[in-house]
Amino acid sequence: MTRELQGDTAIDFRLERLRRAWLKGRTPAALAVAQHFASAGLAEAQYLLGQMLSSTGAPEDAEKAKHWYRAASDQGHAAATKALWWMTANDGGEDAWERALVFAQRAAELGDDAASRMLVYTHEPDSQIPNLLKYLRRHADLGDALAQLRL
Repeated sequence: MTRELQGDTAIDFRLERLRRAWLKGRTPAALAVAQHFASAGLAEAQYLLGQMLSSTGAPEDAEKAKHWYRAASDQGHAAATKALWWMTANDGGEDAWERALVFAQRAAELGDDAASRMLVYTHEPDSQIPNLLKYLRRHADLGDALAQLRL
């Protein structure tokens, strides 16, 4: 988020209105507001714009969505990083899983439980996944039986 816009109550209010508008459906007005704030560098708007674009089903919009998800992810937005993980995993190709794993690891680092759980379930405790032991302990403490067994 740019310094000028960070913590601006009016911006926060408009982003909340944008979130609510998005829940009702993608509209040209919501898209225009999302583009404005996303271009200004607000991670949440970049994420919401990515959601709007990825929902169209058009390949060119999917690429635009990835652009905005990456911009938000680069600012530490966990949900955008998770969206990149899923989009990349579903891209197809021989290396889709390896490319997606980068985003899954980042999402886990940003606190996404689904990402850390997936890493726990699909990798051995002695694998080269950074912080896997931390994720194992977290999920074991939450009562996850598989994580408890793997510890």
